[in-house]
Amino acid sequence: MSGASETPRSAQRSLQRLLRSAVEGQDLIAMQAAMAAGARTDGGEGELPPLLVATLLGLQRPEGRWASLLDRLVAGGADPNQAMGPRGETALHRALGSKRRWRSPPDPVVRRLVQLGADLGTQDVDGATCMHAAARSGIAAN
Repeated sequence: MSGASETPRSAQRSLQRLLRSAVEGQDLIAMQAAMAAGARTDGGEGELPPLLVATLLGLQRPEGRWASLLDRLVAGGADPNQAMGPRGETALHRALGSKRRWRSPPDPVVRRLVQLGADLGTQDVDGATCMHAAARSGIAAN
């Protein structure tokens, strides 16, 4: 490949790193700047989608800005039903399957994802829906 074709790819990787760093640091201004500069909200090649990173932050640190991160990511084009990883899980699968993994109950994160358009019926590669993930982790349907 020529050096000219490497430059856009390198620039995109830099934008993705900036977006990921902004989401992890819960820096809304830097996140908006990265998205405005063209960072992909789907995570790009080999990257965790920023929506998943924000979801995990909500489960780990419920007092943080995770809800604003989710809101702005979806407003910027992130798909709350995006399948990720080898199992094809969504952020909602991860949140509903997390009861035993995180410090706080997933309820606020789950509610926000559903409000933003996450579909409880989305299936992973094995055909398991988000509700199956909830049942496996012991979350009762309300």
